[in-house]
Amino acid sequence: CALWGAGLGGTLITLLVAFQEKLIYVPVAPGLAKEYPFEPSRLSLPFEDVWLESSDGVRVHSWFIESGGRTRPTVLWLQENAGNMAYRLLFIKPMVSILRCNVLMLMYRGYGISEGKP
Repeated sequence: CALWGAGLGGTLITLLVAFQEKLIYVPVAPGLAKEYPFEPSRLSLPFEDVWLESSDGVRVHSWFIESGGRTRPTVLWLQENAGNMAYRLLFIKPMVSILRCNVLMLMYRGYGISEGKP
């Protein structure tokens, strides 16, 4: 009985290690599209597309959402796991309209339309 339990435990640990990236990094949440369903302009947020290149040449996509000028403070928004930054715009709108700060929303590698893998 103990030997069977140890074997089962070892198998579970092996599976967790083998599939850890798929369990931790979820660039596309179930039922949601990888592409952006809408842009900040849909919420009346002026923005510009910004592409940043990492040291290994991978390009990551971001939106710079401006609130009354580039001299205002800028918040760097790194979203949580699963989905893309379009689904987080409702969190950004109060920052821009109430706090009056700019926001740079950055997508991770392999998320949204950013290149590479997570």
